[in-house]
Amino acid sequence: MEQSWYIRKYEDGDEAQIIDLYNFIFKMSKNMNYWMWKYKENPVGFKIYVAEDKKGRIVGHYGLILAKIKIGNNIITGSQAVDAMTHSHYQRQGMFVKLGKEILREAGVEGIPLTYGFPNEPALPGHRKVGWVEVCNIPILIKPLNIRNILRKYIHDGFLLSVSSYLAGIFVKIFIKDRKMQVKGLSVNHVSSFDGRADDFWYKVADDYSLIQVRNREFLNWRYVKNPDKQYNIFVAEKDGNLLGYTVLGEMTEDGRRGGVIVDILTYLDRGEISDCLILKAIEYFEAKDVDYVVCLMRKGSIYYKTLKRHGFITIPKRIRFIVHINSDNFSKSFSGSLDQWFFTWGDSDYM
Repeated sequence: MEQSWYIRKYEDGDEAQIIDLYNFIFKMSKNMNYWMWKYKENPVGFKIYVAEDKKGRIVGHYGLILAKIKIGNNIITGSQAVDAMTHSHYQRQGMFVKLGKEILREAGVEGIPLTYGFPNEPALPGHRKVGWVEVCNIPILIKPLNIRNILRKYIHDGFLLSVSSYLAGIFVKIFIKDRKMQVKGLSVNHVSSFDGRADDFWYKVADDYSLIQVRNREFLNWRYVKNPDKQYNIFVAEKDGNLLGYTVLGEMTEDGRRGGVIVDILTYLDRGEISDCLILKAIEYFEAKDVDYVVCLMRKGSIYYKTLKRHGFITIPKRIRFIVHINSDNFSKSFSGSLDQWFFTWGDSDYM
């Protein structure tokens, strides 16, 4: 059977069709402002391949958002795979695999040796065919704030719901106490954007992390301030005018319950008291917003994971899959680290 579509690079003017395809497949309502921010305004750049049918319609898409990644003492240009999609009329024709192989092959040729992603379950088999490797599953931690509203999903009897909520509340009060953390001279303040101190902070804190996406001022403001689709709240920990850490907070709604999200957090690994202050500020902020829970994506073993657990966060069965594609043989021969030690937050993805 003759193939009724072909693969090509993105061209200016494809945007409208790409957005239409995205909204059709994912049942969303993204607009041009969001697309321009995500791709063309990305400070590091982007790559896109599309599949076009004989009528000139874009029916497949595979995008890469480029990112600076610190590996050891070196900075490379890597990428995150995003918005891999195939129109329902063209599924099971090998389009997903062909798009992925072609764009990742070219990425390797162009000096982008590493691509990472967070696939959902249906997309995972296709990624395996392209040559992706599953590295680890990143835990999701949640701290209940409105226990009754959370239990309502599982308990429908009013009396049993009241009793269960009461007992759960007693347990939380006895065993989980958010002790107020104070560090002399340190303040945690709400800001509208990251100023020049963010670069100074990044250059100092980067040595604490062996594998991490570069979080300089340019990236942080693009990711959290200029995003036209979502609103974030930024809190910085500062002392004597110096930036010592930050956290970025967002919100989500799922199954009728409002959740607060710790989207990003960063401080020095030997300054656990600062991560304490930032997480306590996040809890305090979301309590005032009257959300039902606070959630955070965090790799087990980090100081943040331990701090979250200490403040009443519990891991849930759901995990986020983390996969990697090595686009260059030279990189695979030279890299000697462990990819599962990569420091990730939800801010490293395009989800939150």
